[in-house]
Amino acid sequence: MSRLQNRFHPLTVLEQRHLVDEAIPNRVSLVEQCVREAPTFGRLTTAAIHARALAGFLGIGADRTGLWADGRYYDHGSSESYEVKVSDIKNGALFTQAELDALPAVDREALRVGFDTTNREFAHLTFWSDPANQQPHGAPNDNYIHDLANRISRFAETVIRLLDQRLKGL
Repeated sequence: MSRLQNRFHPLTVLEQRHLVDEAIPNRVSLVEQCVREAPTFGRLTTAAIHARALAGFLGIGADRTGLWADGRYYDHGSSESYEVKVSDIKNGALFTQAELDALPAVDREALRVGFDTTNREFAHLTFWSDPANQQPHGAPNDNYIHDLANRISRFAETVIRLLDQRLKGL
């Protein structure tokens, strides 16, 4: 899918307030609830996907090897995008590469691992051989859910903290 530099139309003040006052806090609450409760694949999927969406809202992109500032929007056809970023809210600023580079190593690692885990474990149907974490037929062993929960919890907590910092005063 191609990426665009801007949304196809600006948000109204009422739309901005709805996002800041209701939509984002509701997603944050859902993520927090899912990582607080006993880990299940469904709860971790919910937390991971929403945390990744909130990181994208902040202009943060990552994969297993890198972390980058990403202010581009997904093209939903006809060069239009419905995606929203913090920069679409009055006085909202995306994370810059310099800000991301200045994050503590533990935060950068949580973001990289969180994006990679979300993409490989939840957002896409994938399979790879990992005998240390798998039963002979390929299913994860009983302890693997706790490893996933740890990675997604660290990712979610980092994204929520960065989101709280960026949304203060908006």
